Amino acid sequence: MNSRVDPNPGPVPPKRERLLRSIVPVIASLMALVTACVIAYLIHLKHVDSRSQPLLAAGDRIQKQIEAHETVLGAVKGLFLAEGAMIPRMKLVSFLNALPFSTGINNLQGIGLALGVATPSTDIARQIAARNYADAPAPWPATDQSLRYPIVLLEPQDERNKRAISYDMFSEPVRRDAMQRAAASRRLAVSAPVRLVQEDADAPQWGVLLYLPIFHDEGVAPLPGAESGAIMGFVYAPVRVGDLVRRVLSNPPALDVEVAVLDMAEGGLPLVGSRAAPAGAMTVQVMAGVGGRQWRINISETKSLGILQDPGLYVLLLGLVGSFLFGSVARAHFRELDMIDRLTKESIARVEANDVLLGEMQHRIKNSIARKLALFRLSVRETSDRQSLVEVFEQRMNALARAQDVLISRNGAGQTIELLLSGEIGNWRKANAGISINGPEVVLDSQQSQALALIFHELTTNSLKYGAIAGDRALNVTWKITPDGDRQRVELDWTEELPGDRAAGSGAGFGSRLITLMAEGQLAGSSERSLTPRHLHLRLRFPLSSPVT
Repeated sequence: MNSRVDPNPGPVPPKRERLLRSIVPVIASLMALVTACVIAYLIHLKHVDSRSQPLLAAGDRIQKQIEAHETVLGAVKGLFLAEGAMIPRMKLVSFLNALPFSTGINNLQGIGLALGVATPSTDIARQIAARNYADAPAPWPATDQSLRYPIVLLEPQDERNKRAISYDMFSEPVRRDAMQRAAASRRLAVSAPVRLVQEDADAPQWGVLLYLPIFHDEGVAPLPGAESGAIMGFVYAPVRVGDLVRRVLSNPPALDVEVAVLDMAEGGLPLVGSRAAPAGAMTVQVMAGVGGRQWRINISETKSLGILQDPGLYVLLLGLVGSFLFGSVARAHFRELDMIDRLTKESIARVEANDVLLGEMQHRIKNSIARKLALFRLSVRETSDRQSLVEVFEQRMNALARAQDVLISRNGAGQTIELLLSGEIGNWRKANAGISINGPEVVLDSQQSQALALIFHELTTNSLKYGAIAGDRALNVTWKITPDGDRQRVELDWTEELPGDRAAGSGAGFGSRLITLMAEGQLAGSSERSLTPRHLHLRLRFPLSSPVT
């Protein structure tokens, strides 16, 4: 028997299990990808934060420096309040020299006092200025204002600051606006951008002035001949904004950034300009409230840090590769599980097939012995002497051997139904006239030949034991061809009359199971068996392998 094992035995995994096995790798890949994206995004934010830190630090330094200047002006104002009157120049110099470097006093162009006097009474202002600086001029320039605020103190005294002595700041509209705001709020006020009196033509830049008013009601006595109004004067400080920014950025640790400062009250007038930031460079904006004005400080990187320098990108790329590998591993795992399932099922099927083969072998041995005994008994009945018995029995044994060749042949193609039947029951037709075979010529392939040979062998052996051959009864085998779609179907009927003194049996033995197995498995057809006390009928249906031509 040629036992064929299904390469994919066993039931297909349930739909839910197949769905899980197809979805789980996708879900695993997506989860790995989402995790990588989240980590990459967090690293990107950290990278952006690390890039923005020096930029924000620059804006913070500038704002804190302005606040430090306000502290210095407040300290100088406190000196006047402590004296209760005008202080001499050297006292101011000593005080300023005693201030710690951390106050940022070196970032100021200078610190001085603008004394308030009535326009007709400028002698007192000139006297105080001349007492502090020998060649101090009279208050200047000419003004149409009723009050003057000439500079009578300004330290440190150098060539630049010397030019500003006796300058009347109240005569210029921008400075006057800041002084009036300071007087109204009694707090520090910063002017709009101006060109400082100390400025030279070599490196001009915008400056601002910081004003802090000193009121008589704060404990400072009016000077004889000076303005007797509410304000004694203004402690002030000129600041070159460009110099302030450069010094602040150069303080340790130095910051390599580009800074632009714009006065938003003047429509975004740039106090300090900067080069255009390179493409891809980060820029942050800091809004600073400075003495009643709003400055916008734009800080940019001096060089571009492209996307290739973002570590989050590489984490994302690694995550993409990792998610692909993770999904591949999951798919490989499930493929391995499928392979194990198939191997397990194949092993079970092979074991079952081996059991069938072993059972068939045992059954065939018993059948062979039974056939030989039946053949011997039949030969004894037909012969009258020993020599004839030997000749007849030998002939029938040789015919039986020839019929077995079909079963052990590896190439049974070309066999017909009639030839197979003749090999099995042809030996008994002479002795039993009731045996008939009738049907068209049907050429079988190798698999069909072997299957039918086994079925005919089982039926013949059973008939020899219990049926028509054993009891000299009628045995009819007929077959016909019917159309079945684009192929043909064979319908074969095995009908035999049973002896009245023989027990038909239940039909549940190994031979019956083998016939069913061959019909449904090897022939891809069906078998129907009916058994009564008087008759046995078996109908086989199976398709031919060759299509209708």
